Amino acid sequence: MRVANTFAPTTLAQTGHIGVLKSSEDSGAHADRDQAAISALKSQLEQLRGTKSPQYTELGHLSFWPNIDRAKTEVRDHGAHFTAIGKVQSLHDAIDVTYLPISLANAICLDPVMTKAKGFEVALVQGGSAKLVELDNWSLMNLDVKEVLGLVKRLQDETGLSVADIKRSVEPYTIQTIGLAEMHRSYLRDIQEFPVLVVAQTCAQAWLEAAALAGVGTRQILAIDNLPDQSMDTGQLRDVLDDCIQRRRPVLQLVAGEVPSDGPVDDGHPNNATPDPLGQLLDLRSDYFAKGLAFPLRVDGLSIS
Repeated sequence: MRVANTFAPTTLAQTGHIGVLKSSEDSGAHADRDQAAISALKSQLEQLRGTKSPQYTELGHLSFWPNIDRAKTEVRDHGAHFTAIGKVQSLHDAIDVTYLPISLANAICLDPVMTKAKGFEVALVQGGSAKLVELDNWSLMNLDVKEVLGLVKRLQDETGLSVADIKRSVEPYTIQTIGLAEMHRSYLRDIQEFPVLVVAQTCAQAWLEAAALAGVGTRQILAIDNLPDQSMDTGQLRDVLDDCIQRRRPVLQLVAGEVPSDGPVDDGHPNNATPDPLGQLLDLRSDYFAKGLAFPLRVDGLSIS
């Protein structure tokens, strides 16, 4: 289906759900601080791709993120903080994960070197599997993070192609080579809006700055209200995610900010049990996996893939 070459993503502020931008008076009060933070971030952008950490195993530009059990423990025990520069890196990684399957599928279809990969299958978040080249663009952009991060290694093992051959074939179709606008114009005409980042209201301003620096654009940040205990309003979150499905807007990440973990211990009586905010978010994500919408969950600076 042919679509227009210009895209006009709509924020929650424009749809009337909720605004994420500060008032002009409030923005002016923080202008000097924000400008200093942005200047500091800009000076570090060139270092982003070279950043290494013993927590991550890198594959190209992608990183393997902590598993759910480990992340839940670290969130509760350490309450890790996520630096501003880390937010920019996180957005770059999320974009890589979202668009890599598109790049691979086009390379397999268009490069004769990749012919032997035409039968290559991937697992779907809603269950089952399918050949990568037979998936529509929406499904390609909604593969599980762990599945995406294993694609190159699996292709190598199952087809005999070298990593060097795969990278050479994929490179002409990657975000790093052609950019987001050309990617959508040439290969994603049925996806009319750029992916969004869904964040808790309490950390929206920091992610707006990161989105601007990362080239994602502040209009792709959708903010969700926080409840009095600082957990996300999951009712509103479901409304936003349902809207993303209806409008075919992929979700780069769900950023929950800090998830409260203090409170009475569950004594076994249902009426006295304290809700588990992190568990609720994981259950919610599983519900949307079943609907074919995939996204990593970031809590206190830790990504749960």
